[in-house]
Amino acid sequence: MRRSFRSILITLVVALTITSTSAALAAPVSWQSIDVTLHREDAGGVILISGDLPDSVKLPAKAELAVPAGSEIKWIGEILGGPAADDPDLTYTKETVKGLDLYAFTLTKGRTAQIEIASGSASLFDGSVYTSNISWTAAWAVPEVNLTVRMAQGSKIVQPADGAEFAEGASGYSFYTKTVKNVKAGDKLDLTFTYTAPAEGAAPAPVVTKNDMGPDVTALLVFVLIVAAIMAVVVVSNQRKKRAAAEPPSGPTKREVADSDDPEDEPAPRSSAGASKRRLVTIGIIAGLILVTIAVTGQSTKPKLTGDKITETFSAQEPCVTATIALAVPGNADPSKTAESVFSVLRPIGGMTGATYDTKTQSLQVGFCESSTSETAIRGALATTGLLAQ
Repeated sequence: MRRSFRSILITLVVALTITSTSAALAAPVSWQSIDVTLHREDAGGVILISGDLPDSVKLPAKAELAVPAGSEIKWIGEILGGPAADDPDLTYTKETVKGLDLYAFTLTKGRTAQIEIASGSASLFDGSVYTSNISWTAAWAVPEVNLTVRMAQGSKIVQPADGAEFAEGASGYSFYTKTVKNVKAGDKLDLTFTYTAPAEGAAPAPVVTKNDMGPDVTALLVFVLIVAAIMAVVVVSNQRKKRAAAEPPSGPTKREVADSDDPEDEPAPRSSAGASKRRLVTIGIIAGLILVTIAVTGQSTKPKLTGDKITETFSAQEPCVTATIALAVPGNADPSKTAESVFSVLRPIGGMTGATYDTKTQSLQVGFCESSTSETAIRGALATTGLLAQ
């Protein structure tokens, strides 16, 4: 009996030892640092949570990243440091613990993992300054956590946050970062501050013509019109010179006077009907070109109503980025006047390709290129109309 009990006890100890060893081997590794970055250029904002492995950890390695429970996931993958298109997606499992969604995965190619989630809200704007906030709860102890908000380049900090630093970055952006060392599990970190964007701040973004991104149809038509008018003038002038060279002198010689006793032999007076006709044709061509130019210009810039949507095209080029912006429009407002109020402040902004006002959803879809402008600048311009929803 004792031998049987002893055998069972030994078996249990061996099993527990194997199980503990397997669990230890399968446990997620700890991060060296975690970066939480908020991008405000997208509609509503996007938060990027990135974890970097210590150099001592060998690949493949199991790891976890945490986000607030119920967050909308846009992407989970490995960051390789090259083109974004080369960053592979990660296969993951999800578990919700104490208000956090834990995503577990295995890194095989890169030492950095990243989760992108929708922030759920945009910066608050009171008409002069923006208030931005980003918060994060640590699921594990981390040696270093960086909280960062990305803004349009040229933004100015009004009310700073303790321990945060401002830096101008590449690609037209600025970054405000707060670094926290020796973060413990359960610590709640926060970065809150106010700032001005280029459209409202002391350093406004440069304004260029609305057609700086592609061929200007109106300018092209005007150029063609000018060339056609010059050609018409040259042709008429050459015709006059040729006729003048071919016709005899206007005054008769003495011999012609002497020989003109017979009324039937007198030269007929020169008629100007042909020249007048040619002048009228030339004037008609120029007038036609002017009318065509006006008509095409009106069609290319005049807002168009399709169903519940009013659209205006600012540039012939396709937009690089589109964003949907909520508007606060009074119930008795005239849709056409609302659209004109909105379009009038968007036309001068460089980089704008077009805008569509949806009268049903009271929203505005804008198309632009981030190389020339940003959603922050567009929102700043719309704020002057009083129609931008908070």
